[in-house]
Amino acid sequence: MQVKTAFPFKGGRTYVHGTSMFDEIGELLKSQGCVGARIDIAFRKMIPNPNCTLEIRPPQADDSVVATISRPEGDDLVICLNPEAEMAEPVGIEYDEDRIGESAEIDGSTITSIRPSGYSDVEIMVALCKKLHQTHFAAGKRWVFSRFKGRIPLDLGEDVQLRIVRAVGTRLTCSEVYTAGSKVGEIYFS
Repeated sequence: MQVKTAFPFKGGRTYVHGTSMFDEIGELLKSQGCVGARIDIAFRKMIPNPNCTLEIRPPQADDSVVATISRPEGDDLVICLNPEAEMAEPVGIEYDEDRIGESAEIDGSTITSIRPSGYSDVEIMVALCKKLHQTHFAAGKRWVFSRFKGRIPLDLGEDVQLRIVRAVGTRLTCSEVYTAGSKVGEIYFS
């Protein structure tokens, strides 16, 4: 199965944002009737082309994004996402990532926030994680969303909390994500 899509570039970015790809995979799963699943999605390469193809197939070494879906019915499903060969002209959309974390509170390696409206669950999770990293670690490092392991859909409630639980210096971190006191998954930044 192949699905072709054109992603917008969020804010001033010149690449497809991981949140856009995560949401697109979530929509594909929903259209396939897959609910209550777990996802392990790894963003292996930046994608500078808005035109991409999603394929349900075994992963290959050169895939840009690989998502393994563990479904309640038992069969794992692998979705690979790659840019098209021909470069397309990107369409930019506004994306105020900083607004998401305006009311967030940071205490050491933990960020807590009331869910802002107008954003998808993954946009909230990633923006809060980014703000936590920019505050907790020395300034100047550019952090990117590199992996998520947890439930899909995220179904974040009114309160969201992220806590850095592992760090390899400033090369890679793992943060646990909670909503309503329950763990949703783990997000990795590099």
